[in-house]
Amino acid sequence: MEKRILVVDDERQARAATIARTSSEGLGLLANGAWDELWLDHDLGGADTAWPIIRELERRHAAGANIGVTSVIVHTANPVESIRMIVALHKLPVQLRRTTALQMAQELG
Repeated sequence: MEKRILVVDDERQARAATIARTSSEGLGLLANGAWDELWLDHDLGGADTAWPIIRELERRHAAGANIGVTSVIVHTANPVESIRMIVALHKLPVQLRRTTALQMAQELG
């Protein structure tokens, strides 16, 4: 079975994934079933960030629901927000890692 990969990023491409350019698009796609991997950029253009997605995952977890994601990979170039994202996501039942945009391009095309 093919892995379901969701990338939330306003600029980068990933041939091997479904792309959401905004947090709203990402939330809509998260509502449509489970994902094997969720790749998160922090800064999504203008005032938009990945935080609405993280808050939704936290809400699902607090409600005892399946959060719908197996693995979360933070690939933002924003070093301060990257750390904040990892701290928040660390509380969730997911495989979690931090990487670079270059590594994302190598892994997802």
